[in-house]
Amino acid sequence: MMFTKDNITTGEFIIDGLGYLESPGMKFRMGFFPHGNGNTSEVRRYVGIWYTMDPKTVVWVANRDTPTLEFLLLQKMVMEGAPLTALKLLDTGNAVLTNVASGSILWQSFATPTDTFLPGMIMGTDMTLTSWKSITDPGSGSFEFQPESGIRLAVKHHQKRRKIILRNGTRSSEPYMAVDPNSRLVMGHSGKLQYLTWSEVKNQWVSEWEEPKDTCSYYRVCGPFGMCEKNNDSSCTCLSGFEPISPYDPTDGCRRISKTCDKSTKDTFINITMISMDDTTVPILETSNELECIKECLKNCKCLAYSYSSQKEGGIQDPIRKSKQGCWFWDTEPNNLRGEGTHTISFRVSESSKGTFSGTSSCCVDCMLNVLAFHSVCTLHLSLKKKSLRDDHFY
Repeated sequence: MMFTKDNITTGEFIIDGLGYLESPGMKFRMGFFPHGNGNTSEVRRYVGIWYTMDPKTVVWVANRDTPTLEFLLLQKMVMEGAPLTALKLLDTGNAVLTNVASGSILWQSFATPTDTFLPGMIMGTDMTLTSWKSITDPGSGSFEFQPESGIRLAVKHHQKRRKIILRNGTRSSEPYMAVDPNSRLVMGHSGKLQYLTWSEVKNQWVSEWEEPKDTCSYYRVCGPFGMCEKNNDSSCTCLSGFEPISPYDPTDGCRRISKTCDKSTKDTFINITMISMDDTTVPILETSNELECIKECLKNCKCLAYSYSSQKEGGIQDPIRKSKQGCWFWDTEPNNLRGEGTHTISFRVSESSKGTFSGTSSCCVDCMLNVLAFHSVCTLHLSLKKKSLRDDHFY
């Protein structure tokens, strides 16, 4: 007979194959589960938490790096410790160890997540999601997702000792809330961060959001003034008037062939159409004349580029900017130029370098995914289901 209840106290135990903990609303279960090792014929046993509706989706693993082998005949999950302690599985998927007498929480699985972030969890500075090694191995994998200083969120690749920054993220001491309680944020074994919700109609998980979508979705993949062209090679190129900083590493980006704002030469602009890049924080200059954009940018040596939005001419229609007409300026080096976009941006160069094409950097992007970061925002207070990439306020 299968042993099932939502808690066990000191001295009680659950035998592998003969029982498990089940949350009061029967949303989650906790106990032993098997998983095969992709490299051998072994079936290893783990203690974890999974969905009742989908037992194959495990959200937490206690012994991910120290499994036991199937041939051990008797395995027990035993409660040990002080006389008055209890382990209870909640409907949130959180396993909580409490002092029965005082009610105080001694430990909880939400404080030590594996690869999954669930509604109700708090994203503190010490929170880390570590991917599985593979789809069949829950062991600690190569990718980590965690907050960094300020509002930055990062994915780290251990084997390559590289870091991917998820910009413009939001974190706080408030629990992560979602419209759909059957949702989860997962650090995948392939390096993708996914937000999934459960579809009652399809009876399966549906990916609502994931990053990176492609090579060009990585932040700084081609470095400053480097253009990422999405093609078979995913190669980086430099804008006209720029040259690669390094012949080996495209993430180093590009540099100007000639200095701008130099008294010995005049500055002009090169117009790049159908691109996208980081948004700017410089206030708009409302005008109906693009010549005002050029004049204003040339007056300031910090101005590196501008874009003119003319509503009358069918230009940029951006609800975030309340459909204003005028000039947008950039005073920081662009790190996320992409060849697939809808905007025309004019970059400042010296007249002596205009028309000089530096060509394509010699390394493909896929070979050099170094210090990179996502183009997307993962706002963890709100429902990611309602988010879109426009929330990044990227241009």
